[in-house]
Amino acid sequence: MAICGKQSAFTFASLKESCPACNRRTTEAGLDDDFRPGVELDEAQQSVDLSDEFERQFFGDLMLFSTEELVKRADVKRPFAQDAIEAVIARKEPELLALYRQKHEAIVAKNRQLHDLVFDAGHWWLRAPESALALRQVQAFIDNIARNFGEHAPAWGKIQSAEHRARRKRQIVEALMNYRAERDAWDRLLAIKRTHPIANRLATWASAHFSRQY
Repeated sequence: MAICGKQSAFTFASLKESCPACNRRTTEAGLDDDFRPGVELDEAQQSVDLSDEFERQFFGDLMLFSTEELVKRADVKRPFAQDAIEAVIARKEPELLALYRQKHEAIVAKNRQLHDLVFDAGHWWLRAPESALALRQVQAFIDNIARNFGEHAPAWGKIQSAEHRARRKRQIVEALMNYRAERDAWDRLLAIKRTHPIANRLATWASAHFSRQY
């Protein structure tokens, strides 16, 4: 990024900070395991697909912030009532949509600014053969941002779809309604774990399995 100057580098850095986290993990087995499920890397095309991750982040935030408010109003030792869950989600959803819209507009504007600073200003590096690789990498970054967070990004379309949000909200409501029963089941399993070797192995496997997935 040295070819782009201080202003372009600042735009590049601020653009990265505006994007939802891609949760990269460093491994020694190559890039295939560097990202959590929902982040797809195509090294040949220099493209990263964050569609699933971005969509899950929005609804994960909706569930998280709804739960945060719900536990302040309800008894966590008893099953959450459906109407209480739906009321909290109804309050949180427009707040989150407004926040994501604000982030979306900032990303689009900064991505356009980065492109203009690097490619539309007649800088010397546009004519320098030694800059060709760096310019291709910058363009690939800009294309990835547009593909994942632009106006026509698949995940953004899902977030804007009332029908899709309704389906996801039903899943959130169901999950929160079942929380108490599932928590009780885990508590019983962990209690048995201390005395039963098979249950011990099952609990250890389940804990490791879900940690890798989520």
